Amino acid sequence: MKSLSKIGKLFYAELFQTAPELKLLFKSPRGNNTQAKMFCTMLDNCVAVLKDLDKLLDLLLDLGYRHASYGVRAEHFPLVGSCLLKTFKKMDKDNWTDEVENSWIVTFSLMTAVMCHCLPSLRTTDTTISTK
Repeated sequence: MKSLSKIGKLFYAELFQTAPELKLLFKSPRGNNTQAKMFCTMLDNCVAVLKDLDKLLDLLLDLGYRHASYGVRAEHFPLVGSCLLKTFKKMDKDNWTDEVENSWIVTFSLMTAVMCHCLPSLRTTDTTISTK
């Protein structure tokens, strides 16, 4: 895939076009180079430790608690996942297959399921990603 910051910038553009109200969750303008790269670096870090469940769990719980403190709600996760998939498809359309898409759906769904357990109010919401 292309550079992390470019993916991040496209992701935030997609997210804020789809749900402009989410801009209110951010203290500083997101989609800038620093935030875009931070987002993709964290995603890359999670994928890098997929085979080390203890490390992955620690990363995801930390992310979950931080995002809960930012005001993120469980219903935001499917939207983020959908925008992330759209971004990946745009960036890597020559290599994008149903198998790749399904792998990302499973991966992101598992990641968000862990993150949603960080606060009781987040535990019961469906976080299934829509590919529509």
